[in-house]
Amino acid sequence: MKSRVFVNKVEIEHLNWLSVCTGVPISYKGGVDLANEAIGIELKSRLLKPRSIEPYPNFAVHEYQFKLFPEEKPDRELFWAFMLYNLDIPISSIRGDSDLKKYIVDRRVWFFDWGYVSQFPVSNVKTGPYIYVHGRSFASEKFNSFEVEGGLLYFPVGSSLEEKLSFLTKNN
Repeated sequence: MKSRVFVNKVEIEHLNWLSVCTGVPISYKGGVDLANEAIGIELKSRLLKPRSIEPYPNFAVHEYQFKLFPEEKPDRELFWAFMLYNLDIPISSIRGDSDLKKYIVDRRVWFFDWGYVSQFPVSNVKTGPYIYVHGRSFASEKFNSFEVEGGLLYFPVGSSLEEKLSFLTKNN
């Protein structure tokens, strides 16, 4: 499968999976990826490279997302979801009509309050200003983890999102 096609298809697969895990529907109106009447979640995902030296890569956040989404959704509490995942075969071996979910393994998602990314500087690169969230910074946080079908979800201790998704604690 061509990498650009893969990225588009796997993003849809991740959103569907995360929507099922959290009970928060996909937002098809633009803005944050998942939203209900109380919360919004923006997903950023990265494929871990085999034999990677860096176990927690950086995630690129468009600066406009950080600034604009709270203005668009002032009535909702917003969160980031940073996902790392692996595949059990190389992208080049996946056929275009394949069901991607059967190849996705070791999916892990860390959730953070919207303001979490403000600790990282804005980088002005050719494609626009980005905030690069350092995955290695996750290790300094304390999390409650929940195993769900297809992966692990990590919520910072005391996170209001964990409370809002309280069904997770009932299922584990």
